[in-house]
Amino acid sequence: MHHFRFKKFIVVNIAAAELNYYDADSLQLNMRVVAGKSSTRTPRFTVYCDQIILYPYWNVPRSIAVNEILPFTKIIPQYWAL
Repeated sequence: MHHFRFKKFIVVNIAAAELNYYDADSLQLNMRVVAGKSSTRTPRFTVYCDQIILYPYWNVPRSIAVNEILPFTKIIPQYWAL
């Protein structure tokens, strides 16, 4: 990763579920992130990025709604109110 020699860069540690932002090799920001579980792994990659969109519009995909959320609502009908 450091072979790119960028002044500013972001490193997401998937195992620790955290993001670190560096400027001139000095840590400027540390925050928690949501990472996938072993059955739905987070992809790994290195890329040059010139912009970022914060709080993007997102809907729950049908597969997540049916396979992960629906089972909880059958057990706990008040799941969405929690």
